Amino acid sequence: MSEPFIALASPPASVEQPTYWFIFQAGQILVRREEGSAFVPEAIDVHELGLEPLRVQYLGLLGTRHCCSAECAVDVAPPPGFVWSGLRALFGQFDDVMFGLAGRAFQIMDWDRTHLFCGRCGTQTVPKQTERSRQCPSCGQSHYPRVAPAVIIGQRAARLRHALRIHRGPEKHKTIRIRVRQRPQQHRINDTEDRGIRAYAERERNDRDQTKHWITDHHPQPKAQIVN
Repeated sequence: MSEPFIALASPPASVEQPTYWFIFQAGQILVRREEGSAFVPEAIDVHELGLEPLRVQYLGLLGTRHCCSAECAVDVAPPPGFVWSGLRALFGQFDDVMFGLAGRAFQIMDWDRTHLFCGRCGTQTVPKQTERSRQCPSCGQSHYPRVAPAVIIGQRAARLRHALRIHRGPEKHKTIRIRVRQRPQQHRINDTEDRGIRAYAERERNDRDQTKHWITDHHPQPKAQIVN
């Protein structure tokens, strides 16, 4: 599937085409399996599937089709022809776009469920229509989905023995090591790693224009959206 996904927070006033529904129950997603592939339900309204979800979240557009996530109670049986399945078990059965979107849907559903009440005053929060957040009507505190950026740096051990103090083998072994550290939520690197990065850049005489950045798809794990 090559259609682009556009993330949106506000649902449309009306829907004319069937919506892709990413429906979860206790960490499992509702899918229809067919010849080694998996498909999410498609319906204009979730009630057409015979389900009464606890909550529904609008995700955005995949091409011209709307996408929504939803959560069902743990005792809800799947509709005929569908099963509940873990996301990781579906790797290779969804295409890359749908698998990444399923991970995103899982995270947004889980964030919505765990932020029903304000962490500051305990008042029930309400979703905002203009952005992906929940706001407390009492104290005004806004709650956003957590984003956990990560930094991945390729380091040549032979040139970084002083910068990062990592053990290396003999000079003839051109070892390349990868250090991965998840950055804290305030988006700052700790002092030790920050000094190592600066030393690496100085030794290699690299500037920011020569640095390559990648952004990963959303990882199918709640509370851990990873950006590289």
